[in-house]
Order: sequence, then structure tokens, then C-alpha cells
Amino acid sequence: MPYYIQFHEVNIYRIIFVVSNLSLKLKVENDDVFDFKTSELVNRIIEDNPKGENSKGENSKDVVNSIPKDSFLWYYIINYCWKSSFGEEKYKELETAFFVIDEYEKNGVRINNIVIRGDNVDEFFDERIDKKVAIANIKVHDSDMMNSVFNKPNVRKERRQRLFNLINEADKNRADLIVFPECSIPYSWIRLLGERSHKRYLAIVAGLEHWVNSKGLVFNFLVTILPFKFGNYTTSFVRIRLKNHYSHFERHQLTGYRLLIPNDISNVKPSYDLFHFRNVYFSVYNCFELADINHRALFKGKVDFIVASEYNKDTKYFSDVAGSWVRDIHTYFVQVNSSDFGDSRISQPSKSDFMNTVHVKGGENSVTLVGTLKIRNLRSFQFKEYHLQKECSTLLKPTPPDFDRKDVEARINNIEFKFK
Repeated sequence: MPYYIQFHEVNIYRIIFVVSNLSLKLKVENDDVFDFKTSELVNRIIEDNPKGENSKGENSKDVVNSIPKDSFLWYYIINYCWKSSFGEEKYKELETAFFVIDEYEKNGVRINNIVIRGDNVDEFFDERIDKKVAIANIKVHDSDMMNSVFNKPNVRKERRQRLFNLINEADKNRADLIVFPECSIPYSWIRLLGERSHKRYLAIVAGLEHWVNSKGLVFNFLVTILPFKFGNYTTSFVRIRLKNHYSHFERHQLTGYRLLIPNDISNVKPSYDLFHFRNVYFSVYNCFELADINHRALFKGKVDFIVASEYNKDTKYFSDVAGSWVRDIHTYFVQVNSSDFGDSRISQPSKSDFMNTVHVKGGENSVTLVGTLKIRNLRSFQFKEYHLQKECSTLLKPTPPDFDRKDVEARINNIEFKFK
């Protein structure tokens, strides 16, 4: 019997292949992903893929966004296509048992609605609505970032051990999710993160250091890794998303070394993800994206929490953004910055004195701080009309105008969202 290859292994290989082979036209060159045309079944599956969802997409955003579905095709061909009992229906059944990705457009922005399925490993742990989130309070060093730009990343044993210690500490505290700052993890360690995620059954959000391919394209990716169980195996869904707004200083530095920013050489559509995972809904933002007021409003009413991964010196401005976001979108807000800049926090939509349940800056050692998002109570409060909210003896502030309680009801009932 052939050796079973887990989905996250194929997923990570596909990520590395796509990013390494993106050309200046933002297409994948020499793509051999479909060289397995050895049966009518495989041909039908390939032909059934909608145009723009495979590796022959028209721009980098399409190529990157198609990685999970392309990865599943690889996974299926490797593990199941040799079995005579597995047909086209089984392929579709298996894919939807892992995840479902629906794509929508809202105000010129592509929204990827991603539902992670699979079986429960621990009924209590998986079904728990309230989530424990670990903030990685670590310093992001300029020298490490620049070494990555020059394709000489710092992957020393000591740095790797610090990363493992943080993940182990989060796991020891039974965290559901650990969040790292922007540009804090060498991109070559994406496999290490994937392995730790599914073995610890811990979700991970992290900013990868700048990834420069052989064509001189420089990518700033935010990676989201979500573990799930399928049969007797635990695996992970690994999602990379290209930063929509590179900061002015970041752009100044990168172009100063003649590197090409993908958004500058192609009119790529901004893209954000809405994750539905273990009965909660959340999205992730990458630093300067928070400054776009229109993009901040995309998921009003549809998320239980927002994750922001940052490397940002202007903490006062972003602190004001965080405060307004928490109240205007009425959601939990998890912000993780380099420890020397600080302002890493877990915030809730409450009175100012009680807004931050976790707030940290500084320290010479790397540590994790864990806070609980009381999502069940938040949803229950949001479902009430304004006059009942005002009567509640709670620290939470009332919901903003035009807050759709049908969206709250959908989250309470664990229903998949459909965007208009």
C-alpha cells in the first residue's frame, strides 16, 4: 500500500512551489501540478475546476488564493486516485469534508469565505464557544528582517527553540490560537509551524518574513494555520494571504534594493479571508491594512474577533484605530506587535477603562500571555435590541447603528455566511 501523505504536507509544498515560481507576469511557470493525467477521472476533475481557481490564474492573487484547492487535487491524486472505488463524486465529497471556500466580491474587495470542517479531536475543546488566545510577546529584529530580504534568513537553533517554547507554552495553557507579530517567522519555517499546529492541535496566525523569489518579487505574507481531524489523522489547513497595503516605509526600503512588490506590477484585487473554524468566525489583518477604513468595515456583524499582526512603531495611531474598530465593528480585537514597540493587546467592545483584557509591552525574554474571548456572552448581548442592552449590568458598550442581528443569529446557530 502506498505511503499516506497528509494534506498539510501537500498544502505546504504547493505554497513553496507557487511562491518560488511566480514570474514577473504573476503567473506560475513550469507548473507540473497537472502532470498526473493518467486517467479519465483526473481529467474530469481538472476540467471541472472553475477558470481562475487553479494555478493558471490570471494574477498572483488568483494563484495564491487557489492554493488550497490545488493542494487538495494533489492530495487526492497521491492518496486516492489509484483506488478503483474512488470516483469523481468521492473527490468532491472528500474536499467538502475538509473545507469549503466560497468567493465573493464586496466593494471591489475579494472575500474568501473559508469554512474548516473535519472531525473533533476533543469534544469539549472543539465545541467550546469561548476561545483562549495566546499573544506571543517577542521582539522582531531589523537585522533578521533584512537578512531575509537578502535570502540569508536567521534560522539558528536558538531562534527555533524560542519559537517552540512559545508554542509549547500556549499549548500548556490550553490556548486555541497563538498569534505572532508581522515579519516574525522565517518563511522556510512554515513547515515547522504546520507540524506543530496539527500535533498540538493549536491554530496559528503569524507574519512571515519577506519572501523574495528568483524573479525579484518580494512577498509579505500572513499565514493562518487551522488544525482539524480527518479519520485517524490530524492535519492542518495552511493559508497564506498577500498583504494588500505595504506601508510607505516598507515600500521605500524594498524598492531601494530593486525588489518588485506584486501590487505594483499588476492590478491585483484586494483580498481578505473570513474563517469559520470551531464554531467561531474571525478574520486576519496585516499591519498597514488596518489604516484602510473601508477594509476595516468589511466584516461588521460577521466576526467574533479580528486578529491584527503588526510590526509598527506608530503605536498611538494604531491604538486609536484599535479602539474605534472594537466599538464600530463591535468585536474582540487581538493585536500583536513587536515587543519593543508594544501595544499588543486583547480588546473588547466595552468602556475605556475595561477595554483591554490583556495589554503588554517590553521585556527581554519572549513569553506568551493568554486571554479568554468570552464570545458566547458577546453574541448574547449583541442579539438584544438597544434598549435591552442599556439595561444590562455589563461592561460591554451597545452595538453601533445598522448592526445586523441576523448576522449575530447566524453566528449563534453556527451557520455559514453568504455574502450578497
